[in-house]
Amino acid sequence: MNTRSFDVVVLGGGSGGLAASFRAASHGAKVAMLEPAPLGGTCVNVGCVPKKAMWLAADLAGRIALAAGLGFEVPAAPRLSWPRLLQRRQRYIDGIHASYRQRLQDSGVAHIAQRGRLLDARTVECGDGTLLHARHIVIATGSHALKPQLPGAALGGTSDDFFALQAPPARVAIVGGGYIAVELAGVMQALGSDVTLLVRGQRLLTGF
Repeated sequence: MNTRSFDVVVLGGGSGGLAASFRAASHGAKVAMLEPAPLGGTCVNVGCVPKKAMWLAADLAGRIALAAGLGFEVPAAPRLSWPRLLQRRQRYIDGIHASYRQRLQDSGVAHIAQRGRLLDARTVECGDGTLLHARHIVIATGSHALKPQLPGAALGGTSDDFFALQAPPARVAIVGGGYIAVELAGVMQALGSDVTLLVRGQRLLTGF
């Protein structure tokens, strides 16, 4: 069985895992980071980064409408190419992935594109059976969107599913009044969808 030794092993390659890996390496530690999915975690892949790209398109749609109202001659109904928007969004995300890979290489961090599981306080087993021994293990596996165990919940989607849409929905209902729900409602409405926001409380963004 293949065995490797490190000062630090980090489980997860999202914001927390990357930060821990870079910081440990900057202090001279020998570091391995396990992440089977694209680098960057939720923020880069299905969170703030793709959302900002979608928000930019939504903002431009609003500005085009505003320009027409101010007297500028613009097409009566500018059309958005959803596939081109997704392509540009993914190109930007791919650039972030590449920059992380380069920084990991430059920092001397061993990026292992596999899942790992803890065997004990100082041992991680990789998906291929390789054992990693380390003085310190950092768990930075993040979280994932959860569908409630309610009748009909499987018919809906999560915010992750929004970023996988290959075409804008004509109509959509968003359940929730938190910042993610409000952001997505605004983006989708600006990009042409008929949006209904379902909130159980009396106001949006409770706690913000």
